[in-house]
Amino acid sequence: MSIRIIKHIVLFNVKHNTDPSKMDSMLTGLNALISLHQVLYLIADPLLRTQPSSFPFAHMLHSRYNSKDNQIAYSDHPSYVTVVTDFVKLICYNIMVIDWVADSSIPRLPSSWP
Repeated sequence: MSIRIIKHIVLFNVKHNTDPSKMDSMLTGLNALISLHQVLYLIADPLLRTQPSSFPFAHMLHSRYNSKDNQIAYSDHPSYVTVVTDFVKLICYNIMVIDWVADSSIPRLPSSWP
């Protein structure tokens, strides 16, 4: 039996000269969204490296949901709306969103793969 998981990536570019404490607050607020029952997995962190180096994004959120309905409910949740309004929209000028369906019946590389 296959399980279809919705994977969600958001890439953020923060305005130049943003106070680091505001970036930390944004990441703290985003990471707190793991507590929402619709979320299977969520992490938000700065990017370590990007290729090509001209890639403009510096932070990323990666999350997973067991259905598109749960992802929609997450994005409509008041806690999510507050984080986006109070932090993300104030300090980010460029955001890219990528969603896809991951089918668990598709063979994956072994976990020991580099």
